[in-house]
Amino acid sequence: MDDLTRSESSGGRDRSVEDGPIGSAAEHLPADPHGLIAYADALRAGQTRTLYTLNRAGSLHRIWPGVYQDLAAGRGNRPGAEAKALSYRRRVLAAARRLRDPVFTSWSAAALLRLPIIGDWPEEVYVLSGSATGSRRGAIVRVATRSGAPEVRVDGVRVTSVEYTIIQLARHARLGAALVAADAALRDMPFLGEPPLTTRTKLFEMHDQLRPYHRSRRAEAVLHRATHLSGSPLETVSRLAMEELGFAAPLLQVCIPLEGWADAYLDFYWDDDIGGESDGDSKYTAGDDSAETSARLLAEKAREDELRRRLKKLARWGWRDAWTGRPLERKLLRVGVPRVRPAVPRFW
Repeated sequence: MDDLTRSESSGGRDRSVEDGPIGSAAEHLPADPHGLIAYADALRAGQTRTLYTLNRAGSLHRIWPGVYQDLAAGRGNRPGAEAKALSYRRRVLAAARRLRDPVFTSWSAAALLRLPIIGDWPEEVYVLSGSATGSRRGAIVRVATRSGAPEVRVDGVRVTSVEYTIIQLARHARLGAALVAADAALRDMPFLGEPPLTTRTKLFEMHDQLRPYHRSRRAEAVLHRATHLSGSPLETVSRLAMEELGFAAPLLQVCIPLEGWADAYLDFYWDDDIGGESDGDSKYTAGDDSAETSARLLAEKAREDELRRRLKKLARWGWRDAWTGRPLERKLLRVGVPRVRPAVPRFW
């Protein structure tokens, strides 16, 4: 039985809802900076009846016991992956409203640190147990820790450091999801000018400090593949697909001088002047202005033409090609990327 049900069964009443349509009554409910509405705050404001009515009408959705979200405000206009990440991040923040000074880690800390993954976010939230034993109860996973874990604050909430978070995520998530997060944390591209969140040295130092620990080999599988030269989750997934399919490992972010253009940094490069570029749809469809999109497409086509003049072969692929594997395989074989060993079953 949730807070609203208990309130009603005990005869609790307030005068917050007038007769008539609901309209935008949710705007008058007390919400925190993340748009979350706690039952306790509504009770203090005498607005529990409004909360109950909007929840029953479907305008408010309970995302954690005693914490609600305005559905209209929560949807936003974001791509699928971003929307899923935002939904899980708000669930973690909602849990923070009810738990006693939690320290989030693993999946939950990754979400608060804005680290991307591939696949779905979990339903559970992950917090440090504060002891050498862990537990799982309902939607809360308490992660064991033998000593104090390094912490930072994000959105006013305690989370484990980037390095500790990546190690824990590598223990709990599939390799692909954890590697996408690790690559994003390490990202230090020659043309971005943005500092990375961490380094491989720091990740391995944290790994060594924690050893021996359960599932350390899973973490090592992520750490040994992680790189600061992955420009996007698609590039990370492409590397994993190439490994799965048995292709030679490429060089990453190789600079190719282009006449009349800024230098191009190839996502992937192999011997014999073979290049590869992985492009998500947003590269071509971002923005609402059709003229802007057309200009972007023309500029990319001109850049590709110049690249093809500098390279012997160039392959391009998108998310579906890399995710399903076979289309990427055909494209890489077509341009002559060497296959150095047999393909293996998907491991990521």
